[in-house]
Amino acid sequence: MHIRLLLAFVVSSVSLHGISIAERRTENMDVDHWAELQKGIAMSHLLDNVGDSGRYAKNVNAGCIIASPSNNVPNYYFQWVRDSALTMMTVIDRFLEGDHGLESIIVKYMDEMVRLQKVNNPSGDFYSGGLGEPKFHTDGSSFDEDWGRPQNDSPALRAMAFIRYLNYRFDHGTEAHEVVPYIEALLADLDYTVGIWAQPGFDLWEEIKDVHYFTLTVQKTALQEGAAFAKRVGAWDQSTLYAETIHPIDLKLGEFWDHEKGIIRGYKNIPNRSGLDCSVLLASLYSKEFDTHTLPTLRKLQESMTQAYPINQGHKQLIGRYLEDVYDGVSSSIGNPWFLCTHSAAEVVYKAIQYYDSYGLPELTSHNVQFFVYFAEFGDPYNWPLIRKNLIKYADKFLQDAAEFQHPNGSMSEQISRFDGQQVGALDLTWSYSSLLNAIYRREAIKHTV
Repeated sequence: MHIRLLLAFVVSSVSLHGISIAERRTENMDVDHWAELQKGIAMSHLLDNVGDSGRYAKNVNAGCIIASPSNNVPNYYFQWVRDSALTMMTVIDRFLEGDHGLESIIVKYMDEMVRLQKVNNPSGDFYSGGLGEPKFHTDGSSFDEDWGRPQNDSPALRAMAFIRYLNYRFDHGTEAHEVVPYIEALLADLDYTVGIWAQPGFDLWEEIKDVHYFTLTVQKTALQEGAAFAKRVGAWDQSTLYAETIHPIDLKLGEFWDHEKGIIRGYKNIPNRSGLDCSVLLASLYSKEFDTHTLPTLRKLQESMTQAYPINQGHKQLIGRYLEDVYDGVSSSIGNPWFLCTHSAAEVVYKAIQYYDSYGLPELTSHNVQFFVYFAEFGDPYNWPLIRKNLIKYADKFLQDAAEFQHPNGSMSEQISRFDGQQVGALDLTWSYSSLLNAIYRREAIKHTV
């Protein structure tokens, strides 16, 4: 579509709600100062949930990361493979930036994961499906009750965490023969991923069995990193196998683009859902690439939730998992905004800024022009300095709005009531803290770049 026609389409179709970005009232919070304080506060809360030294995790296995101290209604006092890997990647990033006091925590985590891989469980054993088991008790024993199994993003994410740390070790003189158990563990996760990537599994929300955008994205990333890592340790055949699996995953990921709606769908075969899902944002954060359809997808998700949640009052940007959500943090009624989703929305925008700083703005299409014209204040959609400034404001507002509902000590549960803003669901959710730290450090990276 010609650029002038696109601009005409935008002007005729965008609802301004009587206000433009330039006219919006800015919050009084000094985001720079707040973010600096949160680095220590959020990390302290996160480490409270790491065994066996954390405040809430003293009687668990060393290296066990509890999802939350809540052990009754809801009971999150378990170690999820996914949540643990995502948390540990946050910790490893801080370690790589110079906080070397965290290394013992990383090693304990890896030792615990090596043990868990060998625990027979309802999904199978080490050789026959057990690596897809989603969670274990805090003493490392199998969780044998009914659950959504398998969850095939988990082994991929665990492999990514291991690779991140082991590459550091190799860069600093460690030889492969010194860390054989870790190498064997991550190659096992990657081998499992190669074998099952095309099969349906449960999503990261543990609700629906399908083929999922998030799962495929992290599997692709793990295999990209794994192909290079396997070559580094001399596993040439596995390196080739991992590399050859990337392309078919990439083709499958392309099927999640919904041309009619102009969004990336979180799943393909669930007829009672729109497909707008926070999992798409999380997928972007754990991808080595940046899909330029991600920001328009985020914008549609944010606008729909700004209107759907009374606590947003028509202007806040608190984000939940998906509009049709009925999980209220304890049982089934009606869904709420989540801290981790709102933080991740901010981080996606910061990642987009990094991408466009490096590669320039994409070609305008009928699917993205509305987004870029809006952030150009309805001027030149290629005015990157103005768009960049407004994108930072947009991202910061996610953090500001979520911060409003933190407790005074910085603690965060899983959810924020859509009605009155009270924290609900699992207390001190580990993922709430890791997602905030990831967003803050991504923000810091782009603030230091002009």
